[in-house]
Formats: sequence, C-alpha cells, structure tokens
Amino acid sequence: MLNFTKDKGDKMLEWVSAKISSFIGGILGGLSILSYIPPKDTKEAFMRGGVSVGFALMFAQPILLQIGLEVQPNELWMYELGIAFLCGFVGYSVMNWVANFLAKNQNKDIMEIGREIKNPKKKRAKRK
Repeated sequence: MLNFTKDKGDKMLEWVSAKISSFIGGILGGLSILSYIPPKDTKEAFMRGGVSVGFALMFAQPILLQIGLEVQPNELWMYELGIAFLCGFVGYSVMNWVANFLAKNQNKDIMEIGREIKNPKKKRAKRK
C-alpha cells in the first residue's frame, strides 16, 4: 500500500515557506505605506518595518484559518502573501498612530489623557 502521510520534514518545509511568504508580505505592506507616512530617520524605519513583519508573522496564518483557508504553501502561498501584506500595512499604520498619540500627549497626566479619550474635542481644519 502507498503511504500518503506527510513526514516531519515536509510539514517543517510547509511551515517555513508559509513564514517566508508572511515575512515578504509584511515587508511589502510596510514599504507600501512608507510614501504616505514617512519615518523621521532610519532607526524609526527599521523599527516600523520590524513591527510590520511581526504583525504579518503573528496574524496572517490565524486570519487565513479563521477565513477557512488551510495554509498549504504550494497552493495557497498567494493568499498568505496577500493577508500578510494587509497585516504589515495595518501594523505600520497602528504603530504610527500610537507614536503620534504618545508624542502629542507626552507632557500630560494620565487623567488628562483619559478625559481627552473619553470626550474628544473635534478640531476643524481652517480654510484659507
């Protein structure tokens, strides 16, 4: 009889290739938003790139499994890459929003920040 079960080496190869496609998707997602939200220096760019890759590595496969697609990199690597791209994009954006919020509220007390979050003041852009 033929044995069609996968050995540990094949499973490890599938896992590694899924993580590589997540890594590439996260990098591409982070790079795609660089032109819209540019970093201030090289250190910040590498940090945000790491966050983009981290988001992609942590969340791409669980999202695919939640959707109902089982990760089989030889057939579904493009889905993994696309979800990882989206995760990297969102990771970079969230990192930027949090950094801007902390920079804006650096000298405030925690109670002032809590009140501001609870009752935000709507700022209107001045027209010229």
